[in-house]
Formats: sequence, structure tokens, C-alpha cells
Amino acid sequence: MTPLSLAALVLALPAAPQGPDPALLGRWGGGFGDLDPQEGHWTSLTVSLVLDEGGTLGVEIGARTPGPEGFQATVEAQGTQLEVGLTLASGRVSLRGAVEDGLWRGRSVAAGVEGEFVLLNERPDDEARTSACAGVYRAHDAGFLIQKSLHLLLTDLEQGTRRVLYAVGEDRYVAGPAFSRPAPTTLTVEFERDAGGEPRALTVRTEGQPARRAARVPSGPTEPFAFESDAGEGGAVRIAGDLSLPAGDAPHPAVIMVHGSGRATRSGAGHWVPYLVSRGFAVLAVDKRGVGASGGTYEMPDGGHDNLPHMRRRAGDVRAALAALAADPRIDGERIGLAGGSQAGWVIPMAAAQGDVFFTLILSGGATALSYEGIFSRVADEDGAGRGAISIEAALEQTRNHTALDPNFDEYFAAMQAPGLWLYGDKDRSNPTQLCVELIERIAAEHGRDFRIQRFPHGNHGLTWCRYGGATEAGAQDRNVEGLFEAIDTWLQEKQLLR
Repeated sequence: MTPLSLAALVLALPAAPQGPDPALLGRWGGGFGDLDPQEGHWTSLTVSLVLDEGGTLGVEIGARTPGPEGFQATVEAQGTQLEVGLTLASGRVSLRGAVEDGLWRGRSVAAGVEGEFVLLNERPDDEARTSACAGVYRAHDAGFLIQKSLHLLLTDLEQGTRRVLYAVGEDRYVAGPAFSRPAPTTLTVEFERDAGGEPRALTVRTEGQPARRAARVPSGPTEPFAFESDAGEGGAVRIAGDLSLPAGDAPHPAVIMVHGSGRATRSGAGHWVPYLVSRGFAVLAVDKRGVGASGGTYEMPDGGHDNLPHMRRRAGDVRAALAALAADPRIDGERIGLAGGSQAGWVIPMAAAQGDVFFTLILSGGATALSYEGIFSRVADEDGAGRGAISIEAALEQTRNHTALDPNFDEYFAAMQAPGLWLYGDKDRSNPTQLCVELIERIAAEHGRDFRIQRFPHGNHGLTWCRYGGATEAGAQDRNVEGLFEAIDTWLQEKQLLR
């Protein structure tokens, strides 16, 4: 071929697309990670692609923009081919793929590990209209909990599955086969509204199953609620939170949510607030002392935390919350329960030892000497792979061989007079389930306490379904253990704790 004919051929070829295709713009929701999300990490990600005034394609993550206070990003686009590089707090992530039929998918590299990503171009939706969908929806054979975060989140109260919902139309959402995998679509949700525009029902259609329609459970308002606690050194401090009220006439029975470890705020109560409100309870969720809008200091005067003095002070704050709720005319002061998980397993018995608590609900709660929890979580490789490198049984045996020099909590457990439900996962690598169960059963037998224990064979510390219980399964925790909400409902009804 002569040079002239080659030039003619080049000129005859279609010109390469210049600049970004309009199909790239908008908010993309989904995630990235290992190819098999049931074996490894799958991380949620929301990316917005926008054009600036000069026509340059830019990127936002959630509500954050690139820069010193956000993240670093590079964007390269040609037609529908798109490559984005992100430097996040967790490390470097690159996404390289193409957009087709409303999906942007391709290969991901995160911290040097190759995987895939899939993101869906979501339909813009009014924030207030979307937020109004939050709540609990029930039918005789179905129950769903809707929460509002950046997206709507769906929890199936019967099947335990949890999904991010991605907007594809007005009041219409889709989800995929795992928590933040939007495709292939396996589930659709449509909301119905009343004449005033308020959501009144939803219909869930899951692949291979009949459609399920559920009506929204009425609820009351959520209001700021604060009280004074003098449990710590240096005088009283103000503890701030929110009180969520159920529908119906006051006074209401109530539940105080008790946090686990860490600098938790009221939002840490998560889906337990709307769930318990739907069961007729007023629910108080607070910011821990020294966290969020609460006063005081999180650490003890000596700088310590998560130790016995710290938990005693936490129990004192719970006692102050009990007194404040009991004085509120909207609350039935003789029907106030305590609920929480993890470290709350030690704090709740200390707060309930005076015999004036209605009931206790404890999930994966600590019940041994504190040192046993620390030994077990290290031996069981809580933060590592947890893929059978050491079995739960072997970790328990090593923990039993440890001699605890710190005090146990027997006296507080023995003093609890209220009925209690204790829920544990057998694959918990943070808290030694078997040792906790042995202590609770012994206390119940010796002191005639009304404690019920229910164990879930595939439950981890968060009572989500798992294979191993290790941190590498974080992205696979897309459903609660089977029967979790049913167990709580059944117990509340049997103990006649529901009005």
C-alpha cells in the first residue's frame, strides 16, 4: 500500500470521540472489590461525575469534592470509556471501564488487589421526598425496614437481607444480588403515597418470588432530648440525644439504646430505633459522654477508657437517662427497658442492678472478665483473615487457659431482676460466645433469673450471616442472621412486653 492510499484510509476512518459522553454525567452508586463478594471485600461507593464551567469532567464522592479536605482524583474519559483514580483514606483505588445501558462497570484495583466494580446511574430524586420513605412497613407475611443514609437502605425483617436501593424512577428503586451491587437487578421496590404525598405502602418484587406489599407502620415524631448526669468526676454534664415516639396515646413504654465501645453518637443505634418504635416503644438514642453534642470527656481522668471505671461511669449515665425518661409525662416510667450490643453487655447489667428496669435486650454482649474478651479477640484473629487459620474452638481453649486477674461482673448479672434476652453468634471472633453463655446460664440457674439465650450458628459479632467471622468478610455481610427479628418479636410477645 502506497503512503497516499494509507493516508486516504486514515482520513476515511471515523474520528475518535472527543471529550466525555453525556451518558457519563450524574450520580453513580454501587461498589467495588473482589470478584467473589462472599469471600472478600466489597466496598460501597457513590461517585458523581460533573462538568465544570470550562467543560472539564470532575468527580465527587458522596458530598465530598477533591481537595485538601476531601480526596485526590484523576479522571480520563473518551466517549463512554472512563478511568477514574481516587486516593482515599483507605488507599489508592482505580476504576477503569465503560458505560452501557446505564451501568458503568469494569475492573478495579484497590490497595494493589484487582477486582471488579459495577455502578448504576441513578435518577435524581428530591431529598425530602426520599427521606419521607424511611420507616417500617408490615403485612401479615412480610416486614421491611427502610432507612435513609446517602441512599435508601432496605432490611427484609423476614428474610434478613439488607440492600442499598438505587433510584431509577419516581418512587421506584432497584437493588442487586449483594448489599451495594446494583446489577444484575434482583429486586425492585415501589412506594405508594397518600393524597398528601406521604408514603403509605411499598411493594417489593424479588426475582423468583411473589410480590409482597406492606403498609407503613404509623409513628410519632423524633425530638431532641437532653438530661444531666453527675456520674463522672467534675460535676454534672449534659447528655444529648433524640427521643423517637411511637404512634398512639401516651404514656408509652420506652427503650434506652446503650452503645457498644468507641466514640458513638445517637446515629449508632441504627435500625433498632425504627424497629422498636414500630413495636410501640419510645426510643432514646444519645451521643456518648464527650462525643457529638454531649458534654464531658470521653476518656477517664487518667486517659483510660473501655475499662471497669469507664463502664461504671457509662452505667451511671444510663441511670440518669432512666430517671429523665421516667419524669417525662409521655413515658410510662415503670416500663423502660435497656437494649444494646457488645460492650453494652457489661454496661446494661451494671445499670439494671437496682431492679427498676422493665427488660433487657443484649446482642453479642460481653459477660466475662474484660481480659477474656481481649485475649479471645487477639487469638481468634478478629481483624485478620479469619478463614479457619484458627478455629473458634481452639481460640476458646486458649482463652480458657488464661487466668483472669481483673474482676468479673457476676454480682451485677445476679442482681438483674428484669427478664432478659441474650442473642449471640457462634462465629463471633470478637467476643467469646461460649464463655458468655456459660456465665449467663450459671447466673440464671443459681439466682432464678428469667434469662433466655438464643444462638445463631452462622452469626458474627454484628449478628450478620458469615462463613468465618473475620474482617475480610465485611463486604459479604449483606444479611442479618436468619430469624433475628423473629426471635425478638416472639420473646417480646411471650413476655407480654408489648402493649
